[in-house]
Amino acid sequence: TGRAPLTGRAALRAEGRQRDVTGHGKGMPYDFITRAMNASTFWAGGARGAGVRVAVFDTGISKTQDFLRHLVEAVDFTSEGSTSDTVGHSSFMAGTIASTKSPPAQADSPGCGGLAPDAEIYVARVFTSAQASATEWFLEAFNFALHRKVHLVNLAVGGPDYRDQPFLDKVEQLAAAGITIASGAGNSGPGWGTVMNPADDAVVIGVAGLDQDGTLAPWSSRGFTQWEEPHGAGRAGVDVLTHGEFWAADQHDSC
Repeated sequence: TGRAPLTGRAALRAEGRQRDVTGHGKGMPYDFITRAMNASTFWAGGARGAGVRVAVFDTGISKTQDFLRHLVEAVDFTSEGSTSDTVGHSSFMAGTIASTKSPPAQADSPGCGGLAPDAEIYVARVFTSAQASATEWFLEAFNFALHRKVHLVNLAVGGPDYRDQPFLDKVEQLAAAGITIASGAGNSGPGWGTVMNPADDAVVIGVAGLDQDGTLAPWSSRGFTQWEEPHGAGRAGVDVLTHGEFWAADQHDSC
């Protein structure tokens, strides 16, 4: 497969300058994403993700993580035989979804809560430390999600493999089983027609990124797809806009 984790390392230029996506930026507060999404309103109403099972298909999970209250299972589907996240992207994604407000090891740390801190997290490692993947790894991970009866699959991946039929068929199978699938649109903006697969699939929620100011980020991929040209109009691909630049901030100390 030609898919890659959407770590923000490709085509990330804002107004002609390279963005800091190394994790060393310190300009954004720990609770930026939850504030931006007004998460406290939902928490106050009891919507904290309890009973929701989320599968994160990505680069694994940090061995030292202590910020997830309900990390149920982590499984490696790659050839490396380890669930350790040496890239960092997957651990961040899991934290954005379900981090507790203050990690147990650092009770006095600044809040770094996820949007649904009571959600149950299932980590499927489908990328190696070199960020390589294979269709067969995804197929096994999709079966894992089906067997665990998850409610949501988070795919922070994208590629041009719109004709990877086994992959597409399995995506359709999960959707038919009632599993919600969300996938990043891609990091190949600002040109139109840059949306990646599987975000361009009709059964997948394609998610594009906003910058810190709440405007469509220059690096975020746009629809429509170009796969259908010249035989017809492409698919819109992008269904949701949300903050996508937050991960570049320095989230040290297990945040």
